[in-house]
Amino acid sequence: MGYSLRPEVADTDTGAPVGENRAARFFRRAAALLLVVALSACNNPGIDEGTATLELLEARPARDSDKASPTAPLSMTFNEAIARASLGLGFALRDTAGHDVAGTFTIDGRTVHFEPELPLRLDQRYEVTISEAIRGVNGATLEAAVVWSFSTASATLGVAQKLGRIESHADGFQMQVAADYQGRSWTAWLEDTQTFSGQVKTLQPQAIVVAVQGDDGKTWKRSHRVAAPKVEHGLAIWCLAFERGGDGYLVWQQRDLGGDDQLLLARFDAKAQAWGEAEALAHSTTRELSQARCAIDPAQGLDVTWLERDVQTPSNNVVTHRRYDLRAHRFSGDGAAVLRSDDKRTVLAVVALARASGETRVYYATSMLSTVFLRVAILDGDAVRDDTAVSELSPSVEALQLATDHSGATFFVWIESGSRETTLWALARSSEKEGWSSPQQIVQRAGTAALDRAHIAVASSGDAFASWHEQGGVFAASYRAETKQWQAPEQLPLIGTGAAHASAVRPAGAPLLASVEARGSEDVVSLRERPDGSASWSNPRDVSRHPVGTVSFPASNIATQPSGEVMLWWTERVRRTIDVGGVTLQYFDLDLWSVSYR
Repeated sequence: MGYSLRPEVADTDTGAPVGENRAARFFRRAAALLLVVALSACNNPGIDEGTATLELLEARPARDSDKASPTAPLSMTFNEAIARASLGLGFALRDTAGHDVAGTFTIDGRTVHFEPELPLRLDQRYEVTISEAIRGVNGATLEAAVVWSFSTASATLGVAQKLGRIESHADGFQMQVAADYQGRSWTAWLEDTQTFSGQVKTLQPQAIVVAVQGDDGKTWKRSHRVAAPKVEHGLAIWCLAFERGGDGYLVWQQRDLGGDDQLLLARFDAKAQAWGEAEALAHSTTRELSQARCAIDPAQGLDVTWLERDVQTPSNNVVTHRRYDLRAHRFSGDGAAVLRSDDKRTVLAVVALARASGETRVYYATSMLSTVFLRVAILDGDAVRDDTAVSELSPSVEALQLATDHSGATFFVWIESGSRETTLWALARSSEKEGWSSPQQIVQRAGTAALDRAHIAVASSGDAFASWHEQGGVFAASYRAETKQWQAPEQLPLIGTGAAHASAVRPAGAPLLASVEARGSEDVVSLRERPDGSASWSNPRDVSRHPVGTVSFPASNIATQPSGEVMLWWTERVRRTIDVGGVTLQYFDLDLWSVSYR
């Protein structure tokens, strides 16, 4: 039996010799595939090969930087892309008090960006920790945790600017101030018209003017004017607030002589840089709609609460709540009564509306058997989930003020005038984890109306700063969260006589005081600060001089951004004269001024 011999020919599909067994063919194919992958990797060095060790190549702000922007996101570049799920476990940004900074991550190739939920604070040191829990997409990990620190930039004092002139009717002047997340400050005020009938002057509320600070922090421009030609009785500006995306919201009240009340809202469109038309928030012909308060939550919307006051029957007073959808730009529902008066208690006022720990909280005052109670109600949609008494107050309470920080610290101060003495009280809640303290007496002076113009400000550490005016000048006291006690009051060193003041707390609990001082024939607006809780006050930094008019601070004249930037407003009362039928009449205008410390 013979064999036919023939040469080997290649398989046309695989390139393997015909007759090669399956095992040999498999190994030949595998080797060819590995060769292709290796050649491809050499020709494409950008492909991630799955390194065993993760490395941080670059970070901004850089280690020990002392001029970091409070609004710029952090960025970290690694030697390979990062698994998104590991970021929440392996990254932490904390301030000097140990508070974690909340924010969102975005990934761009091998670079991770972290944008804080709120701007970082000026003059603050932050620590970044990247732990071994962070992983690359191919499983690579750090050999050890990476930790570095940086500091944000210091604030600088801007140039005082005159925003406009208001034909004033003295105490009727209305103003609201606010700060947006782009570092700009805003103000809204009433503009009147002035007419004379014979020698009788009549002032008529005509419009609300809104002005915005320029990006340079030195210039201002009027951005909006809400005309109100049908208003016969008055206007009241209640809210001016901004969300992170830049949109703003203005809420005001209109009332005519017939008792027809309206609450209206206008929205500022950040993309179009324009204000929209007024939208009706509430309307009543039988009740006074007043004390509207606003609070913004990015997830839930703009909450608005207000008091519907029945002048004839106070037991019919109600607090109403309504929510504005920030994405759909419309109200949800017609408004719901969340707190009602009854035969036993009467709702007197809406003190404040605040956000904390994802909750909407309404602070309000009620009376029961001639006693005033400060209460807090927690809203769940349009229903009250919890309603508790915070403190019992005297019926003679005046100037109840609230200060709160996004970390959860909340403080109230109020003045109680008795028949023989006047007392300044405070109520503290240093953090979300702690309950309310008992009322603490800050200072008591002999005589009625011995104290007035009290201010309260709070820092993220839980420390607070109260200032007030009494005969002899401006006084202040600091609260220490560590000891839960108020320190002894101190008189602040003023040059000349203190005519008015306002106060705020900047990062790390550093108090800032603005005052108007009479120096000879002129009024001077100046700023002082105390960089450290135990240090002395700095010398005054003059902001503006006014040799002609008399300067005073409106009730709402200071705003502090989450970053610690402070905006201050004041009015200059300037004497004017006019000839009416041969008779020279005297009247006063208000010039509105502002300055930023940013």
